[in-house]
Amino acid sequence: MATTQTARFSKTIDGVEMDLWDLPRAIVTVEHIGFALARINRYAGHWRHPISVARHCITLAKQLKEDGHNELTQLQGLLHDAAEAYTTDIPSPLKALLMVRHTCEFLNETVATYDVFESQLTRQIFEKLGVSHRIPQVVWDLDRKAYHQELPILRGEVRTLDSIEPEVVERLFINRARELMNADS
Repeated sequence: MATTQTARFSKTIDGVEMDLWDLPRAIVTVEHIGFALARINRYAGHWRHPISVARHCITLAKQLKEDGHNELTQLQGLLHDAAEAYTTDIPSPLKALLMVRHTCEFLNETVATYDVFESQLTRQIFEKLGVSHRIPQVVWDLDRKAYHQELPILRGEVRTLDSIEPEVVERLFINRARELMNADS
């Protein structure tokens, strides 16, 4: 007898249980995403001055604005790590270990299973928020460059005036997401 496995997680801050294959609409909000991402530190938190995923996303969206990209691209940049609100940030070296490669016929290429899961979760979140899930390459290029820009802060070599308090970062994330969602509609 075959059983169907669900990817259940503990409950959200307001007690809603998550099924990662089918997130309840009630938890796919910028408030839930901002709350969680503001409390998840990048790079497994092993730095003198940790940077939350939310703060990283805010910085990326700000850079996209400064580079002249439209509100939709800025919003996609702000939300590019939204899946981590439900899975946590997995450092790249560990993520590489989690990836089992196989041939994906519909994509006609070899893909990693964790990449497929994370992409599907991101797509689900974007669809429930009413945002195009076709994230432009410029967002991913900036995301890859972020490590080198964040490294001096993480090492404590450079001080930043930005707040690292989760409540402040959460509010900044939510406010920016709302602004961009209203501009995009």
